[in-house]
Amino acid sequence: MLAVIGRDRLTAQDRHGNTRIKDQDDYVSIELTMALQRGIPVIPVLVEQVEMPSPEDLPERLKELAYRNATHVRPDPDFPGDIEPLASQIAEYIGDGQSPRPARPWPSKPVFLSIIAGAIGLVIAAVATYGFAGAGGRPAGPGAGEARGQIEEPRRHEGPAFAEIRPELIRPKGGEIIDRFPRITRLEWKLVPGATRYQVAIQIDTESGDWVGTRVHEILGEGRSQVVLPPVAVTQPEWTVDLIRANTYRWRVTGLDESGHHTAPSEWRLFSHKR
Repeated sequence: MLAVIGRDRLTAQDRHGNTRIKDQDDYVSIELTMALQRGIPVIPVLVEQVEMPSPEDLPERLKELAYRNATHVRPDPDFPGDIEPLASQIAEYIGDGQSPRPARPWPSKPVFLSIIAGAIGLVIAAVATYGFAGAGGRPAGPGAGEARGQIEEPRRHEGPAFAEIRPELIRPKGGEIIDRFPRITRLEWKLVPGATRYQVAIQIDTESGDWVGTRVHEILGEGRSQVVLPPVAVTQPEWTVDLIRANTYRWRVTGLDESGHHTAPSEWRLFSHKR
């Protein structure tokens, strides 16, 4: 995964004036967080002559990014010399022998590197406009001039405008008290027309009465699980977790389409585990 970091990496804001890098619901931050948690290789790519952020500049969930080896990519005439080592590094990850090769033959190394370099160039061109993005992420903030309006033009969906839809939660029911152990809980909601993935957030009630994010065990099936810190992205309208302790929790869901546009978030719904 490429974490392309531009000049506005720490100050980019959404349309409500919130700093994106501090927003737990920002999809780029979610993608980077999940990649770091799951051990997916992450390469910081520095553009616009910026320096690597220090750990103090980043929220807790992204601090590990500051310890990754970064590479600088400059515009022409330095672009070809900067991009080739990066493309070679990506090629090593792709062709490391850990995954079976496709039946189709791979292109020759010069052609392969050219393909990778071209794709990286497109990502960097976008981030030079938007500030901070993970590969495949959405734009990082406003202030991008005329092009921003073109890129963020809402996709057309049947029925209500996508941004006005609120996912409808199914279970657990609001206020439901669950009396079982282990605390494996299946969160379910209705499909959202046009959504290709969903962000799911879970928070726990603290003794002081505040709601805070909490780590959960994501159930992967076949007896496997992994510890994650929501919000997380899932592709199906359900998510099964094992919760850390008996307490009151709340959860909500936001739908996203293939371009990264958000629905309105669902209501926060409460449920409790007795033991």
